[in-house]
Amino acid sequence: MTTYSEPFLLSSKGSIRGTAYGFSNKSVTLNGKTHVVWLDRPATVCGRTYDHAARSWSPTYTLFEGSDNHTSPALVADSYADSHLRLMLGPHGGGWNSGRFKWAISENPGRIDAWKWECDVGYLATYPALLHTPQGLDVVAYRGGEGPPSTMFQRQRSLKHWTKAREIFWQDIEPQYTHYGAYIDCDAQGTLYLACHFYNVGNDLFGPDEKHKSCGIAILKSANLGDTWTSMAGEPVAVPALYHDRIGIPPLGEDFRLGGLAIDSHGTVWVVTGDVDARVRNISLSHWTSGGWVTRDIGGFLPRERMAVDTFLTIDSKDRLHLAVTALLPDTLKDKAVGTVWGHASCEVFHMVSADGGETFTCRQVSPTDPDRANWLPNISKGSPSHPVEKPVILYTRGASGAFCDPQYKEPVTDIYCVFVEQE
Repeated sequence: MTTYSEPFLLSSKGSIRGTAYGFSNKSVTLNGKTHVVWLDRPATVCGRTYDHAARSWSPTYTLFEGSDNHTSPALVADSYADSHLRLMLGPHGGGWNSGRFKWAISENPGRIDAWKWECDVGYLATYPALLHTPQGLDVVAYRGGEGPPSTMFQRQRSLKHWTKAREIFWQDIEPQYTHYGAYIDCDAQGTLYLACHFYNVGNDLFGPDEKHKSCGIAILKSANLGDTWTSMAGEPVAVPALYHDRIGIPPLGEDFRLGGLAIDSHGTVWVVTGDVDARVRNISLSHWTSGGWVTRDIGGFLPRERMAVDTFLTIDSKDRLHLAVTALLPDTLKDKAVGTVWGHASCEVFHMVSADGGETFTCRQVSPTDPDRANWLPNISKGSPSHPVEKPVILYTRGASGAFCDPQYKEPVTDIYCVFVEQE
């Protein structure tokens, strides 16, 4: 049986991207305490800790100032006995901090209020997907590099030194906007899996009947901490790699987005993909077997009147699959352009959970309905060998989507909420 805490208001000063983005983990539970991070308006990284024994929250700590509302703090814990927290944040491409992330480790084990060993990582970077490996080193995947940006990878060499940025995926297009939404995860032995989606704006380069050059979702794996990469079938792949079906995740070559990457206790790789423009009702859940990908549509487990516009995946220590989903009411849309879907007022946050390997799911809305403001941008705890997920934590943002990324823009404030998932 799954139950939920009442949504707890972490902040009423949130950024319009307060809990975005799903590939940047924002909650860690260890030793009876849950640590969370988010953005206050527009780019202040904040943190709080919940003591489960005392049933109380710490004060709000102001941790760092980031670049803009895409600062997207990423939180993990290390594998040492004293379990220090590790944090990476900002920038949004070039400019701020010369286009490099800030990386820091907590001053004290299991505490979020003070940080040390700060250093700079990344190359014209955005959107950190940070992971601590069984080898005791952090790795990060992100969008970065010269335009058009690529999916980049870097690995710690020592506490304050990292390898150079290395391109893993790229798009053969004219310089323009790209995204990727890169996720990185590892199994208990430290084999890395890095996945991303390919798309570009492209409207000024392609006619209305031409398919974009870059569509699809791809994944590579590495058994040597990123020195070399292969397909899921073990075939060597030269990087940087363009999209190709042999490294693709279903549906192959489609204009879908990656919504999560996670690995269960048996080493099985799971991914979730979906459409973000409210054109179809499906959510595609895939897992890798010796025969290739096995995919099923699980969108039907959402309420019939709802349609998913973003989905994020995690797997708990008992191999239950958890999805945090933003789903809207498509019948309320004037049209189905992405601009109307993004932060639409009918968005609500749902939790889907499966205890039978994705055959069936239970689904419950975890955000109290607000008819005038979106509940969206869910972030669900991502586990690793150093901090497995026993009970997921869901963070989400309530409020308007805003209009700009410029930190000088007086964006509206939002509310930041936290929900604890309880399971027997």
